[in-house]
Order: sequence, then structure tokens, then C-alpha cells
Amino acid sequence: MSDWKEVYSEILSSYVGRYKEARENSQLRNEILAEVKSEILKHEPEDSVGFPPHLRVAIQRVFLPHLDLEDQDDEIAIIQHILAVTRKSWAESCEGEDSREEKAHPTKAGHYKKAFMAFTAVQRIFKEEMDAYDKERRDTKDPKTIGQRNRIIQQWWESVSDERKAEDGRAVEKWNKLGAPKETHDLYRGKNLPNMARDLIETMHRTMGSHVVMFIAHEAGEGQIKMAVFETAPADGKKAFTQSLESSKGQVLNGENSLTDYLLTAPVEDDSAEKHEVEISLDEDGNPEMPTWVGQKLKVQQNLARAVFQAAYGGS
Repeated sequence: MSDWKEVYSEILSSYVGRYKEARENSQLRNEILAEVKSEILKHEPEDSVGFPPHLRVAIQRVFLPHLDLEDQDDEIAIIQHILAVTRKSWAESCEGEDSREEKAHPTKAGHYKKAFMAFTAVQRIFKEEMDAYDKERRDTKDPKTIGQRNRIIQQWWESVSDERKAEDGRAVEKWNKLGAPKETHDLYRGKNLPNMARDLIETMHRTMGSHVVMFIAHEAGEGQIKMAVFETAPADGKKAFTQSLESSKGQVLNGENSLTDYLLTAPVEDDSAEKHEVEISLDEDGNPEMPTWVGQKLKVQQNLARAVFQAAYGGS
């Protein structure tokens, strides 16, 4: 069980002398006690343990009648917020993994500049739950507490269940594999492609002494490919490789044509399943039984149909 205590002896010791000296001055003593209280409230516990939401609400309701009316209003608002977040979290847990992933799915190309990690993705998928955890542990309206957010979010991440972390992992794999939505490519490419390409080339030259010739291609309409070539800036007195000789110009042109043909050629499907010998079983009367082809590729379906006809008519 967690040890829910915090020692403030250091703070209290610093006020003992002043408090004793004010033995005959009750007003001064009250002011000193107010200072002590203020210092303790400013003190951030090192390893605080938050109450479960429903336990916290139950405790708040017990002490609610004993508060001042103004404080009661504030406390009622907090209780309502906790209950609303809890209900919403429960509803979201019932809506299904696919729905949560769809809502959180990043839609801007810039979101994909770096590959998603589990910790960054989970903050999108379970954002409201994370924000509620943060709000319960600090005054989010006070800008002075913003420095505590990273530590609190890290604590929340450590408390996330293995089941949700597995869900988060599936989303990460999907987002990184699919990348940014296709409709965002043109705008992002137009703004960033030249600078990103040059930055990469210059980095490789500075760090590895490499001379880089880079072919970059992308779709530009139905059946069309647009090409760009980038190269390390040549040394003084030298032409760029792509412009230096007729042979190098030809190599660049051949490279562009080869890359275009490669991108426009449909991928070759693995035909190992298609070449697999199909066996057709016969019923008691010797008639071929129709095999299932649900979920099979078109080529496999064609092979199955051919095998059925061969079995029925004894052909080969």
C-alpha cells in the first residue's frame, strides 16, 4: 500500500524561533502560522499518490457541508468535472479501438516529420484522460505550474494499462506505415522539399565528406511522374557532376527514366500461392466439390475454377 504522508519538519523548524519570540503577540503568531501554511501549500510532494476519482469524490462529498459557501461552489464544480471526465472516459472505452484511432489519427503532413513513438501517440489517443489526470494534480490555470506538466504526464504514462499500451502500439505501427494523407502531400512538398533535400545533402557532406546525387520523384497526376535532381555543391572551379560531362548528363537522364519506369510499373504479386497445385475433392458420385475461394486473389480463383472444370471433364 502507498505511504500517503509528507514530512514538513524542515519548513516548520525554520519558523520555530519566530513563533516562540511572539509569545505575547497572538496576532503576530497568527500571521506566522499563515506563512507556514502558505509555504507548506507551495511545497510540491516528491512522490505524491493521487486518489482514485470515485474515492476522491466520496471524500469531497463528506466534507462539503463543512465548507464556506464560496468554497462549496468551487468544490461542487470540481466534483462535477471529475464525474464528467470519468463518464466520458468510460464511454470512450466502450466505443472501440478503431473509433479512438480514427479520432486521433494525425491529418497534417507536418505531424509525420518524425516517426511516431508510443509516448507521443498515446497523448493523442487518450488525450482527454491525460488532461484530466494533469488537471487533478495541479492548477492548470496557473502558468507557474506548467513546469510540473511533463513529470505528471510521465506519471500518467506509467499508469496506463498494458492493454491500452498495446492499442497505442498498433496505432503507432499504422500511422508510421501509412504516413501523411495523400491529399496533404502536394502542399507540404511545395513548401519543404527543396530545403529538406539540401539540408540532408549538406549534412552528409559535412559529417561524412560524401558527394551526393539525389533523385527525387513523386506522382503528378494520372500516370505521370515529376522528377527533381539535387547534388552536393561542387568544389571551387568544378562543375556539378550532373552537368560536367555528356556521359554524366546521359547517366542522369537514364536514371530519371529508370526511376519513372520503376514507379509506374505495378508491383509484382507473389505468385507462390497461385502456382500451388490445387486439389479438388469428389463427392460419392464422383462429382467435383466446389472449393471455397472467399478472400483469395483473382488469379487463385481462376486456377480453382480451372481445376474444377478439369476434374469434371477429365481434362488436364
